[in-house]
Amino acid sequence: MSAFRSVHLDPSRNLVPFNPLLNLTNVVGIDFDHADGKILFTQIRPDSKIGVFDVNKGSEFKTIISKSVNPEGIAYDWVHKKVYWTDSANSSIYAMNLDGTGVVAIAQVDRPRAIVVHPCKLVLKSFKLCLN
Repeated sequence: MSAFRSVHLDPSRNLVPFNPLLNLTNVVGIDFDHADGKILFTQIRPDSKIGVFDVNKGSEFKTIISKSVNPEGIAYDWVHKKVYWTDSANSSIYAMNLDGTGVVAIAQVDRPRAIVVHPCKLVLKSFKLCLN
């Protein structure tokens, strides 16, 4: 993925909900916070990072973390404001606060790829890549 674009599901509305975020490279994971209007994403190349895009504030994104990460899947816990991501290079699942502080390795998993969190039930699921 190289850009975030939006459309209204109501065909009678012609304006886009938010301006596009362009010039991204190799975005592989995405999640959102509907209440706060944020899109969180992972980028794997050329520079690995986890970023956040505030749809209410224009067409720029903020890098949350970029040092020593190989993020792929991402999940956002909108209740506790925590970000979870998978890192298959390190066979790990990590968590951090939305501002990038408090990074913690929470699990070792063989080749984790995608991740889903259910914040109301405190359930975290990871899915690994299965090669046949």
